[in-house]
Amino acid sequence: MTTITTANARFSHVRKPRLNYTLAYTFVPKGNRLDVAYGVAQCYNRDTFTRKGGTERALGRLRKALETGKQNKMFGTFSVPNVEGVSVAKEVA
Repeated sequence: MTTITTANARFSHVRKPRLNYTLAYTFVPKGNRLDVAYGVAQCYNRDTFTRKGGTERALGRLRKALETGKQNKMFGTFSVPNVEGVSVAKEVA
């Protein structure tokens, strides 16, 4: 398995009035499916949101999802069809 770093993971930083979080994710092709692994770092109201801090925490949780295969609200994996134009965002929602 390839070591997951900031170079081969994807990130999304979301800032909303009551919710700030960073999502780290990567794709692992498995035949006609894509396994999607993700890690989430949430920033609470009392915290200061930084992309660097969110990236580090979300990346750590992404690694944990890939290593353990377990899932909870902050990290996990799921599988989607490996077809042209698949929207992972729609699968997560």
